Amino acid sequence: MNQFANFLQLIASQEVIAHNLKGIDVHTAFNQLSNNKEYIQLNDLEVYLRENNIVANPSELNYLFKQMDRDNDQVINQKDFSMYSQRQQARNKEVVKLIQHEIQTAKLLLKFLSSLKELNISILFKTISQRGQISQQQLVDYLQKHYIKLNNQEIICLFSYLDRNRDGLISFSEFQDFFNSFHVNQSLIVLKTNQEIRLVNALYELMFINKTLEDAKLELSQQNDFHSLQAFQQIDQLNKQQFTKLDLELFCMDINIKTNKQQVSLVFDRYSQDGQFITYENFIRLINPKIDPITRDVMQMGPKTQKMFKSVIKLLLESQEQIQNIKERLCYNQEFSVELAFQFLDKLQIGTITIDEFREVFEAHNIQISNKEIEQLISMYNKNSDYKVSYTTFIQGMSPIK
Repeated sequence: MNQFANFLQLIASQEVIAHNLKGIDVHTAFNQLSNNKEYIQLNDLEVYLRENNIVANPSELNYLFKQMDRDNDQVINQKDFSMYSQRQQARNKEVVKLIQHEIQTAKLLLKFLSSLKELNISILFKTISQRGQISQQQLVDYLQKHYIKLNNQEIICLFSYLDRNRDGLISFSEFQDFFNSFHVNQSLIVLKTNQEIRLVNALYELMFINKTLEDAKLELSQQNDFHSLQAFQQIDQLNKQQFTKLDLELFCMDINIKTNKQQVSLVFDRYSQDGQFITYENFIRLINPKIDPITRDVMQMGPKTQKMFKSVIKLLLESQEQIQNIKERLCYNQEFSVELAFQFLDKLQIGTITIDEFREVFEAHNIQISNKEIEQLISMYNKNSDYKVSYTTFIQGMSPIK
């Protein structure tokens, strides 16, 4: 993908030009473009370009408008324009130069896109990134791999251009937004029939395993004599406020659960923050169902509840190994690509997979599935409650733990 590396070099040069234009009278510049209205519309921008003899086709005009419309509400208000101007740091008398710079950037990217027979943003992103994100060093490494060396200012300006939320990393959504600025429509990804079936079967198995575990957790939580703190203390017998893999192994031996080191390690990989210890806070997520647990006074667990607690721990250990096996079976298949799988599921091409998109894929294979079951599947990837799976969480969630 040497063409893209060359394009990034041109973008870096353009961004340095914009960066070196210092200071701005934002209010005056905004009034010029809006014709003294409260906001700038697309036709206002078109008129301004025409009056200043700047030639831009509709795609280039749309790109420029989207660069200024920071909140994507189809109008440019003073806050949008101020944020745009601060990023560009242009003098009011050089607003025309600033806009010419943006139009030149649009021309470069549109020329690059037209030179490609097909564009797979996901594969391009994977080529540059590691673990679903691109750091500044990874971007530099990618360019150097294609014999392109930028100076420090060019690197900083290029990375700032791509890193829209300024968090020091370029996410897949930001990378995709970069192309979407030009209204680039990717063709929908179609997997080979056997690979699509593999993916759907794997997702269904993962959902079923997670549902079985959640149902068992829910039943345990509904017992009047169950309290998560007392359950935690059974494993943390030395009262260290945390327990190790060895503590969990010894606990399993005490209650006659046959386990192995892989199962224990997988539990820690999923629920421990550092992979070494499970705190009470981690344990609550491990033992409680997704719904809010019932709060009770601490009391001694009866034999029935103790047996159910043992069953949940056993199921938890076995389920993590089953999940790992499913991921290995899927991802170690040479024909399968987890990146293409994400694009296949992301029908709307917005960088996230929604409940409706999961359901659509299942129903295409005559699998009837409820929203609750899909939510349980999504909960394996997403710790938040928005029921959407991002590119990064999907790649991490579907990749076997090494």
